[in-house]
Amino acid sequence: MTGLLANESYLDYAGGEWVSDGDIVDVAFLVLAKKLGLSLSRVREEWEQVDLIPYESERAFSGSLNRNGDRPVLHVKGSPEKLLSTAATGCRLRPDAHVPIDRESIEATGSKSLAGQGYRVIALAQRTRGDATKRHGAARLD
Repeated sequence: MTGLLANESYLDYAGGEWVSDGDIVDVAFLVLAKKLGLSLSRVREEWEQVDLIPYESERAFSGSLNRNGDRPVLHVKGSPEKLLSTAATGCRLRPDAHVPIDRESIEATGSKSLAGQGYRVIALAQRTRGDATKRHGAARLD
């Protein structure tokens, strides 16, 4: 869901063909969401966007602060190095449980190994807290 919500692109089926606009990585996340059976419009309706952090190369990530009822969630995607450097004690979600982040393993198997083979590696993260605020046009969860 993070790849869908922290996204500035557009994808729609119109006139018998797929139409997209925006960054190719963002479009790829929208295509993946569609292949997983997610309704892009329904997810975006259920998760109201409160604020957006647009992608800038100097920042190396983008994000979206969304709210589902009273539940605010910050969704972020970007450079694995950048996101790992800002994750203090976060957890990585596995199908069976949350586990502590193993930075060395992620960097060895993901960032360095896959990138070394020519793959583009993108990290996704989300943070949930009870008090969502906006500061200087950028979403923050304090």
